[in-house]
Amino acid sequence: MSNSGDWIDRAKDRISELGITQAEVAKRMGCTKSWVTQLFDRERAAYPRRETLETLSKALEMTVDDLQGV
Repeated sequence: MSNSGDWIDRAKDRISELGITQAEVAKRMGCTKSWVTQLFDRERAAYPRRETLETLSKALEMTVDDLQGV
């Protein structure tokens, strides 16, 4: 598997491709923007649970494998 933070870069790239904000990602995920911000914080975040990656990938209209770079 690739580096654990690479999914963050792929997620941020996808957010840009979709032309949405982290606030919109949060809305799609059913959580707060501050939680999404923490999720993308390399300094504080641990590798997220599978369920979190599934919810995020759905919000970003991509597969978990694509998000993880598999």
